[in-house]
Amino acid sequence: MGTSSFPEVKTIPLINVNGEHIIKVEPDGATVNFMIITTDKDLQSTKRENDVLVSKAIVFLKSQNIADKDLRTTRVDLQPYTEYVKDEKPIQMFRAQQSLTFKVRDLDQLTDLLSGLVNLG
Repeated sequence: MGTSSFPEVKTIPLINVNGEHIIKVEPDGATVNFMIITTDKDLQSTKRENDVLVSKAIVFLKSQNIADKDLRTTRVDLQPYTEYVKDEKPIQMFRAQQSLTFKVRDLDQLTDLLSGLVNLG
């Protein structure tokens, strides 16, 4: 009768350590992203109107002490689309969109900045 032998299995010591640490701090700034969208039947009018509104937003933000380094355009888009209205012929339109991002370093300013942007139209 034959004997079978199995290799000796060595156990390796193992230590598992888990931990968690939570630090709560008050925010010292915010990043705001917003989009200006305009639509019109005419491509040039759509783009022009969008550019005017973006310029107004930038002038407003700079007047509120948002630094150039804290303000940037993150998206520009101009595209045709078809607007459908019930019981009417489809209308060929254009949509212009520009997204801007800015940093607010004084959070007490945030509400006034957002309200000011909304009031620009």
